[in-house]
Amino acid sequence: MVPLVPAWDNIRDLIPREPIHTQTIDQHCLQVTQNCAAHHVAAARPDLLYLAALFHDIGKGQGVPTPDSAPPVLPPWRDPQVEPS
Repeated sequence: MVPLVPAWDNIRDLIPREPIHTQTIDQHCLQVTQNCAAHHVAAARPDLLYLAALFHDIGKGQGVPTPDSAPPVLPPWRDPQVEPS
């Protein structure tokens, strides 16, 4: 995963601050993605659902308190199904 998304290295084996969690952040992101697929979660764009599930907590590895102060962790991505304006 790191060659495609270098920021993944920041969440690998990262223990969450919330004691209710039983998995590391990277394990949790993978599990959420797997759950979406296993439970056949309906979405108009399943590809975007899986990407959102996979990366929903990636910012936790940036060491910043709020999402608006976090640096970008994913490369720019253009949806191939949407025409550029």
